[in-house]
Amino acid sequence: MSDYFIRKFVPPPDLVGIDFFPTNIGDEQGVVVDENNFQKLLNNSYAIKSQASIDSSNIIGIELDLARVPKKKAEPKPKKASFTVFIAPETPSASLTGFIDTVRKILLPVVKSDIELWSCNGKNYSPREDGVFHIFFFSSSVELAEIAVPKNIWRTTTTCHETARGPSGLDCAIIDEATGYEVAELIGNNLYIHHHLNHSGGVYSELAIFSRLLKEVVKKLSQPKLSLEEEIKLIQQQAETKRQQVRQAYVATCSVFVSQEAVQAKAESEKWDRITKDLERQLDVASRELNDARSKIENYSEFRQNELEKFGLEFDKLLSIPQVLEVKIEGNVIKVFTDILYCVDPRTELKHEIGEFRIEITTNDPRDGIRWFNLARKVDTYWIQANAPHVDGNGKACLGNAKYLFPPLIQNCEFAVVAMMAIQFVESVNVGDGAGQYVNRWPFAKNPPATIKPVIVANKPAETVKNSSWLYRLEQRAARLLSFLD
Repeated sequence: MSDYFIRKFVPPPDLVGIDFFPTNIGDEQGVVVDENNFQKLLNNSYAIKSQASIDSSNIIGIELDLARVPKKKAEPKPKKASFTVFIAPETPSASLTGFIDTVRKILLPVVKSDIELWSCNGKNYSPREDGVFHIFFFSSSVELAEIAVPKNIWRTTTTCHETARGPSGLDCAIIDEATGYEVAELIGNNLYIHHHLNHSGGVYSELAIFSRLLKEVVKKLSQPKLSLEEEIKLIQQQAETKRQQVRQAYVATCSVFVSQEAVQAKAESEKWDRITKDLERQLDVASRELNDARSKIENYSEFRQNELEKFGLEFDKLLSIPQVLEVKIEGNVIKVFTDILYCVDPRTELKHEIGEFRIEITTNDPRDGIRWFNLARKVDTYWIQANAPHVDGNGKACLGNAKYLFPPLIQNCEFAVVAMMAIQFVESVNVGDGAGQYVNRWPFAKNPPATIKPVIVANKPAETVKNSSWLYRLEQRAARLLSFLD
């Protein structure tokens, strides 16, 4: 083992535990140390400047660099920090419990601080700088207009039915690129989730969206800090992207509106086209009817004068019938009052007095417009209180085939013929009929006219016609019509 002579070395006071022996070798002063103490000396930050053997001895001459190099002390290993995820005491915890494990796995290792979860229910909170990372569910940092939540966020169906809080635009926006919807906003150590993500307490779809959101947050936090110019450029890019998305949504909305307007316009056009065609058809019909009406108006004066003359002549004919005593008009009813009407029983050839009659002709009811009322007597026959052999107590006759004769005459206003036929109907009888067989129940005629059945034949003497050709023709027509009853 060698000893070491350290030239010109004076041990400083802080060298404790090292044994030195002051010695002079030749003209040089120094200290001598053994090998173990020399090694201790080197461990105290001294370095060897020069080294040489001393002649005829086992001592090694050493010159040290007296400027000591401070030895770096080993830095103590930092203690591993213990961070927690907890729910803000002032917010309901039930809707957030399911999100804690996701925060621990994804976000806690990155932010390296306590993380506090807030269930805000639409209430807004200002950013906080208290060394804790805050996650605000359904909130924003400022009061802005609410926005609609898309049905899908990151291709996952949302459970939120409320509108979302509006983003402030103050810092880093986290956007679903597919929909352009701003899901959250990162302001310092504050993450604002704008929609009601914890609506159902952490079901699968909510946790899927939340996990994707936290991964986007981790990306943002892991990015190197940008320079001012880079940050401005990024903000401009984000603004341009958002502007393009809003522009596309605007164009789509307007396109839908225009399409709806076009569909409505087409429907309106088709509707009015149908209405126009219907009106054209109606106009065509109306035009023809108008022309017809104008033609009738042009002929009306002549027509009316002719008709009035015709009706006047018909009235004259009616009053000229021998059995007719009087005619009255009451509304739509022409009342013809007759003299005593007689009827011959063909079984006995005896004449029976039927009586005076009021024959009512209803002008606006051709099918059933004639009634016979006996003003002298009514007799119980086939009917109770019959007015005539073939007329019941209500004045309605059993006309047989004659029921087809009266309607066209009434409709054509040939009331003189109607009256003549009605009189001849009373004065004629069919004793083979169930009602006509009772004609003998009417009283015998006391002073009957010489001829009581005015059935006119072609060779009737002219004097029986009262020198009236039109009356003769009237009687002839009535006789021909009533011949259907014989």
